[in-house]
Amino acid sequence: MENLGFITVIDHPQHGLVGGYLVLNQAGRPLEFHCTNPIRPSKTQEILFGTTLEPYLYGEQIARTLVSKSKLSVVAILTNVASVLAVNGLINLPIAYIFDNLTQQINKQSGTDNLNNSNDSNDQNDSDDHQINDLPKMISEELDESLRSFGIENKGWQIYKTTNENKELTIPQTAGLDSDYWQGYKVGNRMVAIPGEKNNDREQLLGDIKKISQTVDLLEPFTRIQMAIEETHSYK
Repeated sequence: MENLGFITVIDHPQHGLVGGYLVLNQAGRPLEFHCTNPIRPSKTQEILFGTTLEPYLYGEQIARTLVSKSKLSVVAILTNVASVLAVNGLINLPIAYIFDNLTQQINKQSGTDNLNNSNDSNDQNDSDDHQINDLPKMISEELDESLRSFGIENKGWQIYKTTNENKELTIPQTAGLDSDYWQGYKVGNRMVAIPGEKNNDREQLLGDIKKISQTVDLLEPFTRIQMAIEETHSYK
């Protein structure tokens, strides 16, 4: 049975950076969990590393340490933190990036800004309505095709691609990372940026991740990791 690894890093305001690594089998059962002790960069590190400090801490220090502790093999590791991708090349496993939600994916494709870009604190009271009203008017190719099959006309809604040929999706800008190395693909109801130099490599990894995505929500394990970290270190 194929296993999949999940790594995330929590930036706790009081304790510092804490990373967690969870291995799940294809049924979503946890097989292994590791977390790091909190670390906080020194002022000297902040000065010397500059914009490369976060990838160094998240990837080289935290993610590599977590993977080295693991005794189980996985087909790949997923992370929801772009700076963790800096561990690529330092471990003998492919590491892919999962986008947080469909809104983030649509924003990337349409070029729109973050939905919550207002500085007016009064708007926070009805933030849910504000987000819904400000959502870009976009629908997937599948939904557009379905609507047309029922004779429903598309009245001005933009169509975004959700097929494997969609290469427009890019990982967040991260110092020292070549964003073109990771290309976006739809996996179930999620979007994942798959690494690789060749399309054949990406397709093989994509197939492995898709098998597990049939029974595991690829975003849900990150909530488990955060809760386990909070329980392990007795803070919230």
